[in-house]
Amino acid sequence: MTTGALRVVGEEPQEVAGEAPLPAPELAALRRSHRSLQRQARALAEGLDEAQLGWRPAPESWSIGEHLDHLSRTSELYLEAIDRALAEARERARTGDGSFRLGLFERWFVALLEPPPKRRLKAPAAFMPAARAASGAASGPSGDELDRFLALQEQVIERLAATGRLDPHRIRVVSPVSPLLRLRLGAAFAVLAAHARRHLWHGRRIKQDERFPAAAAG
Repeated sequence: MTTGALRVVGEEPQEVAGEAPLPAPELAALRRSHRSLQRQARALAEGLDEAQLGWRPAPESWSIGEHLDHLSRTSELYLEAIDRALAEARERARTGDGSFRLGLFERWFVALLEPPPKRRLKAPAAFMPAARAASGAASGPSGDELDRFLALQEQVIERLAATGRLDPHRIRVVSPVSPLLRLRLGAAFAVLAAHARRHLWHGRRIKQDERFPAAAAG
């Protein structure tokens, strides 16, 4: 991380069979990372019933379903911002080969989000899970949290492919939370991946809790 090279956690060394190669190694590493996130999410939540998805270790804690919902809400808003940035880059012909390096602040921000958590971070209101978004009242999961998360990872991977013909260093993504926070495109992808790893880590801790409910019979 000290050199500005992209550090990707949890990826497998090979590309997924049938996927076209990406021109920049940084983009290829991020695609492997997002494929790994899909596998991690399936291992975490596939087969869980609604009671298990909605179980909270404490009243103020989030459930596995809420962590997935939070990740999906974050991805949806960031994808909107990324799409605006990509459209502007095409209009201004900010072409390149997709390669990038992380700056000092970007490396710090990504490292801050990586698991295990170094400090507690409060989620912005726009990213709050549906059950917590309005009044903080708890409600059960809808049951589609895993499918939604997986589908959004596919959308992120599609944007990585689109970035291969552009210059991520010259493309700024405006944060959905504050217009004052502008990340370069490559850093925005890295932040999304680190953020997802953090919350899937939380999900695994919940599932490992000795109080975690057993699956409903039959």
